[in-house]
Amino acid sequence: MNLQRFPLLLAACASLVAAQSQPAVTAPPPPGVEEALRERVRPFFQAYVDGKFRKAYDIVADDSKDAYLTANKPHYNGFEILKIVFSDDYTKAAVTTEIHSTFTLFTLSAPEKGTVESSWKSVDGQWYWYIPPSEPDPFTPAQRAIMKRLNMSFPGRGPAPGAAPPGVSAALPPGMTPGMPSGLPPGFPNGTLPGGSSAAARDLVRKLRSQVKLDKDTVELRADQPGKAVVMVKNTMLGPAQIVVTAASTPGLAVTSDKTELAADESATITIAWTPVGPHVVPPPASCGVWVRPTGAFLPFTVTFR
Repeated sequence: MNLQRFPLLLAACASLVAAQSQPAVTAPPPPGVEEALRERVRPFFQAYVDGKFRKAYDIVADDSKDAYLTANKPHYNGFEILKIVFSDDYTKAAVTTEIHSTFTLFTLSAPEKGTVESSWKSVDGQWYWYIPPSEPDPFTPAQRAIMKRLNMSFPGRGPAPGAAPPGVSAALPPGMTPGMPSGLPPGFPNGTLPGGSSAAARDLVRKLRSQVKLDKDTVELRADQPGKAVVMVKNTMLGPAQIVVTAASTPGLAVTSDKTELAADESATITIAWTPVGPHVVPPPASCGVWVRPTGAFLPFTVTFR
């Protein structure tokens, strides 16, 4: 599985940079300046196509070489320079590049395009890729939200922060116990993908989510006596999956799984155990479900009483 190639994350790992905030130069650049920059940008991104990252390293400014060395080096299928904005009297520039890649999850893949903005500066008449000192955090909030959902580490910044990032919702059904047991969040909020994903990529994720399934979505228990029921969850993906079972807080109801890790074509048994508590009362239906990682799918089922 290669989740590093998800487009927004791909762009973040490739460029590690947002444009430095400086007034843009609106007048045309002096003759030869733009072409000289393009002659440096092309081999930098071509290194990601060819897998020859030493060539890109030679085009990195000295003050950014350490950051480049620790960054991920994804493979690109191709690229196109879309826009160049000069600043600081034509000694700095923000370059927007369209990246052509392949979005891959397990054995499913689709062509994907995304854009990345890189910063460049002229040193002794030569252009170099660099990280602006005014932008110490190389990732945007949206990119950090994606990496948080993937439970990734941030290069040079330790593990992802524990709090869920703003704007990323993983809402539970009504009555469901808040929080994710065992610290396992969904890969992405159920039914959504970060902005910028292609229709092909979204279709692949939807298909992948459907490959972990329950054998039923409702079980029934007698309210006046102890009882048990089971729900089977099967992983039909070609790769592994992690699951977390969660349930609405209902006194006397316990919902557990015999496994949290499912290999390809493996099943887990979810046991729903009921013990009446207090006077005989028929409880309302209890919402339960299974979170699946890395796909972020939520598989709901309901326990009813009679």
